Amino acid sequence: MDPNQSFKMGQLASPGAASSHIRKGSLSGLRATWSHDPSAPAFCNEPQRKSFQTPSSFETIQHVNPLPSNVSRVLSMESIENSGVSTTDSTVVGVGADEPDNHAIVSELLPVDRGRGAWTYLLVAFLVDGLCWGFPFSYGVFQAYYSRTEPFTGSSQLSAVGALSSGIPYLASLFIFPVISRYLNQRKNMMWLGLFLCFLSCITSSFARKVWHLMLAQGALYGCGTVLLYTPTFSLMNEWFVKRRGLAYGVMFAGTGCSGLVLPFLFEQLLLKYGHHTTLRIWGIVLVVLTSPVLYLMKPRLPVSATTRHPDAVHRPIQWIDWSFFRSRAFHIFAFANFFQGLGYFLPGIYLPSYALDLSLPPIQSTIVLSIFNLASVFGQIGLGWLSDNYDIYCVMFGSTSVSAVAVYLLWGLSKSFGVLMAFAIIYGLSAGGFSVMWTRFGSVVSGDDSSSSVLELIGVFGFQRGIGNILSGPISSALVGSTVSKGNVGDIGYGLGKYEGVIVFVGSVMLVSCLGVSGRMLKPTGPSTLQH
Repeated sequence: MDPNQSFKMGQLASPGAASSHIRKGSLSGLRATWSHDPSAPAFCNEPQRKSFQTPSSFETIQHVNPLPSNVSRVLSMESIENSGVSTTDSTVVGVGADEPDNHAIVSELLPVDRGRGAWTYLLVAFLVDGLCWGFPFSYGVFQAYYSRTEPFTGSSQLSAVGALSSGIPYLASLFIFPVISRYLNQRKNMMWLGLFLCFLSCITSSFARKVWHLMLAQGALYGCGTVLLYTPTFSLMNEWFVKRRGLAYGVMFAGTGCSGLVLPFLFEQLLLKYGHHTTLRIWGIVLVVLTSPVLYLMKPRLPVSATTRHPDAVHRPIQWIDWSFFRSRAFHIFAFANFFQGLGYFLPGIYLPSYALDLSLPPIQSTIVLSIFNLASVFGQIGLGWLSDNYDIYCVMFGSTSVSAVAVYLLWGLSKSFGVLMAFAIIYGLSAGGFSVMWTRFGSVVSGDDSSSSVLELIGVFGFQRGIGNILSGPISSALVGSTVSKGNVGDIGYGLGKYEGVIVFVGSVMLVSCLGVSGRMLKPTGPSTLQH
């Protein structure tokens, strides 16, 4: 390539040509190299990326052109600030003669990991996360209310409602992510449908008269709505962030903790004043009013129209699981730890308010404990996201699960006062609250690259595992929780107040098993399995 070659407007790429057209300027001093842009979706079998690099900062502009080999080639150009070309100029993507409309698609791509576009999307994703997950993560307040309110008083199945509302989104991720990757142009429509289902869940659950009504409406239906409203944000996040992806996911997931800090107080006051019928209807309306404008701001970075226009993309089937991942010993380690962590993680958030009330603490303090747990999770998610980007992921995973196990055994089990319960909420939130942030790092280690499609597929697998653990934890905890609380002086009250001893031992044990899974890294590989770094 001639380093002084100028690119001019007015020429469309012919079929088979991977040419670029820039509005103005000369690309003097650029050197051409073949590289991989991990933010690009896998809308073809083996996409190739061509990068033009300058010695200074980097800006990414991508072009999609059909090739005779039925492979879409993405031509990316990085940083041209010192070459006289404006970084905000539009680029023209050549469309082959085999397209129905032989014309140029004009698009403008913003840089990854930085800039106004990336940070704006991160803010929007943070808000969607908080609005979507704040409700199920505040279910502990609803459970404490339902357990003392007719017609739900004394039911042992109330925990299943919370397990369904938070477990179904994880469980469905294995199947929804391939669909999202196939129908990128339908992501926004999926989110609107999900918002409608969440609204419908709140309205229908307000008419519940039996626990199984709550299971279907407040549990399963809200979980299905969350699947469609929330999961497309992963696909979009992988377009905007690459090197800072762990930190970005930590910030996004922190939305749950922030809303979980406020919503328990709101729901407690509404339940005491209006009851659950009106409270659920109010939240359904509020959810729609607050989420609708946020969805309008949800924008992709890559030109979806270009990726879906090509005939190969339009007619290609949905690509499900790449089973080759399952031969990786790293996958076995991560999957083992992830399943057992998910089996116990959600239970403290469900039972902490009830535990505080059984300690004869005022209702406001039971709500404070749950809110502090959610707040600590905010810092845990951001912190673990940053650690996963910068340190050995196995050490970070071991630290998260081991600290969680110790906190459950020693602090929650021995809690006899508000102060000790608060200490547990903080430490457990910091250590366990951000575990799912590490999924992106798990995915890049197992797949060997940071491509959006590979990481997204593995996030779906890990989410499915977590969903199984979450769903199973509901009936397991219902069987383990006792019917009466130990009475007497503080020193005479049994471990976990007697009533919650089984639940506490179970949560601590699965966390301990999860952290011990890291020891698999030290085993000698056998057969085709390998440990990938």
